[in-house]
Amino acid sequence: MSIRKRILKEFYVFYEEKGPNNYALADTLRCFTPKNELFLSAITQLLREKLVLGIGTPNEKRVAVALNLGMIDEIEKAIRDWIRILNFG
Repeated sequence: MSIRKRILKEFYVFYEEKGPNNYALADTLRCFTPKNELFLSAITQLLREKLVLGIGTPNEKRVAVALNLGMIDEIEKAIRDWIRILNFG
């Protein structure tokens, strides 16, 4: 699974557990590793595509991210294989 899909999957699980309008720090994801350029690039791309929404904290240089619920259909389409496995075990 690509890093982009892994990020979406982790935020989807977070959304399902915590509900809408809850943000998590991107660097707390299991797929995060420090100085991983692919991770940073994937987060940036997801923010540009507006699949996720971010709140930056400039002092700490960290970003809190949540799924953009207005784009939930596109998000579910991106991780549909994983959702299918989750739903049908």
